[in-house]
Amino acid sequence: MLKTKRSIASPEAIAIFIATINLIVFCLILVNSPEELIAQYIPDDGYYYLTLARNFATLHFWTFDSGASVTSGFHILFAYLLTLLFSIFQPDSYQFIIASVILNLFFTSAAIVTLWRWSAKNNRELFILFIALIVSGKNFVYNTASITEWPMTILIAGAYYGYFFGNYGKSIDWKQILIFCALGLLGSLSRTDFGLLPFSIFISTIIFFKAVSKSQFLFALSGLLGALSGVAFSFLHNFIFTGEFIQSSAQVKAYWAGLAKPIYYAVPILIGEILNNAGLATLGILLLLALILKFNKRPILQQAPNSKKDGDAPYVEKRTTWLLLASALICISGYTLFYANNADVQPWYTANLLIPSLSLLFLISDYLTNAIYDQYKKIIQIIFFAALFLNLGSLYPLSFSKSPWAHQKFMFLAGKYLAQHKTNCKVGSWNAGIIGYYEGGRVINLDGLVNNAVYPYIISNNLPKYISEKNICYIVDFEYLLTDPQLRIRGGYNNPAFISTLIPELSFDEDKSIQSYLTLYHIR
Repeated sequence: MLKTKRSIASPEAIAIFIATINLIVFCLILVNSPEELIAQYIPDDGYYYLTLARNFATLHFWTFDSGASVTSGFHILFAYLLTLLFSIFQPDSYQFIIASVILNLFFTSAAIVTLWRWSAKNNRELFILFIALIVSGKNFVYNTASITEWPMTILIAGAYYGYFFGNYGKSIDWKQILIFCALGLLGSLSRTDFGLLPFSIFISTIIFFKAVSKSQFLFALSGLLGALSGVAFSFLHNFIFTGEFIQSSAQVKAYWAGLAKPIYYAVPILIGEILNNAGLATLGILLLLALILKFNKRPILQQAPNSKKDGDAPYVEKRTTWLLLASALICISGYTLFYANNADVQPWYTANLLIPSLSLLFLISDYLTNAIYDQYKKIIQIIFFAALFLNLGSLYPLSFSKSPWAHQKFMFLAGKYLAQHKTNCKVGSWNAGIIGYYEGGRVINLDGLVNNAVYPYIISNNLPKYISEKNICYIVDFEYLLTDPQLRIRGGYNNPAFISTLIPELSFDEDKSIQSYLTLYHIR
């Protein structure tokens, strides 16, 4: 165990401190920026949450467009927290963004503190340095400010993993089982697809059943049952508000996936984004050094446990290592298959991959510590700090050219324009989050992500009929959605006659280098 002085002033603690302070500084700079710039750093889906919460607080049912349709296209726990936030403070559109970013910053900071305290307590210096690199990377920073469920999910997932492996090898009582069940429940309420993580741990206890006590098997089972209860509750919640059990967004994405081949490289790309370029380069350098120098005195993975009679500490650590490895690999493999059939994988999907990825990195860090870190500690720490500051430098200054979603500036402009120029009929949009939020919450979503009613029209290629029935006479969106045949098929409007009725009235964007020609179309 680390001494107190070491844990406070050690290089790894300083690295975590710098990375965490950077998160706070980034978020403070962001929320004090013009809304036009803020809209380039918060994804369109984040504005879906804001509009849904604002509408629910006033209308008391889940609708993105103030009642024209209902939706179940969101994750429950975060949506209700935002609703509570709005109900208490009654913020304007700008203040609501500030409060939501600060809420997510709190969740992320709590997750970092949890990981650091556990790692410091167990003297995992190299692993803490890797955590600092991940925390300072763009994926972590941008997701912290994303106003999605990502920060809450990583906090719950980290608590779930930590609670299981922190109690593994110990006597388990019913109180701990109930707490673990509650963590599984909260996980599924934070993200409906959270359940693969508890499932992977449970399957790992079955694989090593001979080395697992009955109470610990029940421990893993309780977490899985909690997660399944969360999914069941989500389905019931969906049915109460929409009359359908399955999320509208899930149905639409399943339809989109059926139109294309599975994308099995989606998860490896997401894991690469978690580690970021600096992290991947640092990991590669250390592994190469370990291979070249051949300083590995003993492998991490000893022979797999085949008995539960040995109760001493080395045995417990050995079987915990195997369970940690198995659960991480099962979890990542499961999400690889699951997200391969999801046609709209987003950066915040890393919420489900962060903790299992950290588990693998934890094992690799132990290997590298034994191989080279203890001998070349100062040199390796310099490498880490250089990579850390490279990460920080890539984030600043916050600007149009460095933002992750630069094209969303024009969506902000479109939303503000529609708020100031009211139409005598309804407005529709496929990418409706930012536009609908700043318009005031009445823009009708046409892709089905937050609109249950439109799904049957999409799959039957009959979206124009829905548009007519809803008295939508304006559409605002990017030109490529109308010119790309595949997107027209996916959206259910592959109809030349319908496309010919769309008359460009106003262009918000003429920059072909972005994602351009965001245009307001009048339907004649």
